[in-house]
This record gives sequence, structure tokens and C-alpha cells, in this order.
Amino acid sequence: MSPDIQANLEIPDIWFDFLARFLPGVSFVTMVWFVFLKKPAPTGLEAILGVIFAGYVAGLITSPPASRIARIIESRAGKLPKGEEDRVKFIRRVQAKLSYSSRQTLLIGKMHAEVVFFVQLAIFSLLLIVVELYKGISFYPIIAVTIILLPIFFLEAYEVASRRFERARGEYEALTLDDAPRKR
Repeated sequence: MSPDIQANLEIPDIWFDFLARFLPGVSFVTMVWFVFLKKPAPTGLEAILGVIFAGYVAGLITSPPASRIARIIESRAGKLPKGEEDRVKFIRRVQAKLSYSSRQTLLIGKMHAEVVFFVQLAIFSLLLIVVELYKGISFYPIIAVTIILLPIFFLEAYEVASRRFERARGEYEALTLDDAPRKR
């Protein structure tokens, strides 16, 4: 990749779109396509692009509530350093101190996209359950698997949020050590 392109590429934005909107949205649309509409796999470029576009739009629609839920999960994950009160603000301060273009900051941002990804999957799972209950349960395995996966998605979201916080805390401690006066 050209250094000019690489320097201007906003990786967290790409990761967020891919992980938190595209993947869960396309998974949901594909599930609806095959299980509920009982249609064969789309053929032709237009049909495939239609499924991709519909999935991305579905991800865009559910992204705001998923982001709110992800922030709630993130606000409860990990142990704060002494003197800190808000986990989300703490992570933002660490990212600002690292510089927003550093590799560490990009990884911390990507991990937020992963948290939203799992919350999106949980929201889409709930939607599948509601649709299946509304139309009268016709495919019990989907309901059973979805009910089993629902808490797993939330647990995974919490796990990634905890790792995100721990990474930020580790960076904070490294920055604190770098700022400390050195003995000669």
C-alpha cells in the first residue's frame, strides 16, 4: 500500500463499518433470506449486491442502539485506576494522550467496534426470535440456537470491553511511567 494512502487511511472507521455494521447486517439479511423467506441463494451480481446493501443498511439502522448498549457494557468493564471515575472518558483520555493515529489507539478503537459487533448480533438475534414468534414458530432449531447464542453475544461483548479497558489501562500505566521523573 502506498505510504500516502496508508497515512490517510482511517482504520477505526473501516473496522467499525465492517465489524459493527456490515458483518452483523449481512448475517441478519442472509438468515432472513434463507430461513424465513426460504429463497435460494441469490445469483447474479445485482442480487448479491442487493443482499450486501440491505445488510449494511440493516447494520446502520441498529448501530445507534447497539452503540448505546456497548457504551453501557464498556462503562462496567474493568477496574479503574485510582482517581478515575468514568471508564469511557478514561479510555478517551488515554487515546488522546497516545495520539489518535497511534497503533495502540487504533487497536483500542477497533475493540470498541468488536463490542458493538457482538451487541449487534444480540439485537439481530432478538429480532429473529420476535419474527419467529410473531409468525408462529415454524423452525424450532433456529429459535433454540438463537436463544442459546443471545447471552453468549452479550458475554462476548463484555469480554472484549474488559480486554479493551485493560489494554487502555496498560497504555495509561506505560504513559505514566514514561512521564515519571527518572533517577540518574
